[in-house]
Amino acid sequence: MDYKRFSVLYPSYIDSTKSHKYGRRIAKENAVERPSVVDLGEALRQLKIRHAVQPHKGFSPDAESRWDNPGRILVDMTMQPSKKQLLEEAADMIKTLPIYTTRIAKEAEQERKIKEEEQEAAKAAQAKALAAVSSNSNASTKKKKGKKKR
Repeated sequence: MDYKRFSVLYPSYIDSTKSHKYGRRIAKENAVERPSVVDLGEALRQLKIRHAVQPHKGFSPDAESRWDNPGRILVDMTMQPSKKQLLEEAADMIKTLPIYTTRIAKEAEQERKIKEEEQEAAKAAQAKALAAVSSNSNASTKKKKGKKKR
């Protein structure tokens, strides 16, 4: 394939959690929450658009995506009217993909478990602090035995 005439698409272009400054190119209402390169590639495959996935490339304006969500896709734009319209179609397709919905559900479950563990740890720390305060208050109310120092 001759990649010189291909356009580059990054997942950050359709990520609803990103601001315009960090790469989002479509409206938040049309965007998808945390899409991956695999999701974008699968959507383009379902739309029957010729593309090539480059999983180890990073989107330079957004340092977070270089580490957490790397990759880009080269897309043959010869049959596409505009890049923005293609991004909107891909985002709509991603919302219906089973791999995307299961991944997002698993991530939400993991986040929920982490929150519960943090809340339990906070409750345990609070209980420990209360126990320490109550034991110190009991010790200070008792009379000290022995001679007074002068």
